[in-house]
Amino acid sequence: MSYLPRTARLLAAGFLALPFLAAAPPVVNAQPIADFVPVTDAMLEDPAPGDWLTWRRTPNGWGYSPLDQIDRGNSGPCAWSGLAP
Repeated sequence: MSYLPRTARLLAAGFLALPFLAAAPPVVNAQPIADFVPVTDAMLEDPAPGDWLTWRRTPNGWGYSPLDQIDRGNSGPCAWSGLAP
């Protein structure tokens, strides 16, 4: 009995599965959002204090948060975890 190489078996399995995948209905998870607000260029340039619309919050990548719920008074000391033996 001769065996097909592994790549040939994978291709054959893919071609056999193709009709089943093509017959499956597409999954659509989009839901209308009543309070959706599109992001504008002005919002990206000067984001609201609680919004992080870009990487590190501002276009210059500063990463500063103007929020003040966590400060030195209500947070404990920082400790390295998992980085040092």
